[in-house]
Amino acid sequence: FGHGRTLFEEQLLVPLVVKFPRSKWAGRDDYIDVSTVDLVPTILEAAGVSTAPLVLDGLPLTAAITGAPDTPREVFSEVNPAANASSPEVDWAALIVGPTKCLHSANRVDNLGREVPEWTYLQLGPELYEERLLAGDAAAARDCQRRLARWLVEAQRARTGSTQDGVGQE
Repeated sequence: FGHGRTLFEEQLLVPLVVKFPRSKWAGRDDYIDVSTVDLVPTILEAAGVSTAPLVLDGLPLTAAITGAPDTPREVFSEVNPAANASSPEVDWAALIVGPTKCLHSANRVDNLGREVPEWTYLQLGPELYEERLLAGDAAAARDCQRRLARWLVEAQRARTGSTQDGVGQE
């Protein structure tokens, strides 16, 4: 019920099973932030195809499996389905960066039509579940908000060619 209308972990945390050639890393069970944009570079790398001439948004999953990167990975999500007979229009964007997650509701309405804050900040647990709310003035929350706001502006410009900001900041 209501699938595809929120960006909370119960809908985002989807198992991804990858079988690498020659059973490399067989049996591993890793809780790492990945995105569907990581699939193409992962498949190309596993097939031995160079991605050098390509500009890809994703990263091969091998980098996440073999060790933590120097900087926390940014994983973006968004959902904005129109209203239907049983649900209001929602417009959510989310960013996970390290153990911090921030959510932006452009129209401040959740999937049940209830009013929600424009920004919500969460601390993720070790298995990527939402462990607790973070205060908006926490350094990690402010950093997450800044990064997500920047991404939203860039995504809007890419969609419309507009130079207007349109993303509120508290």
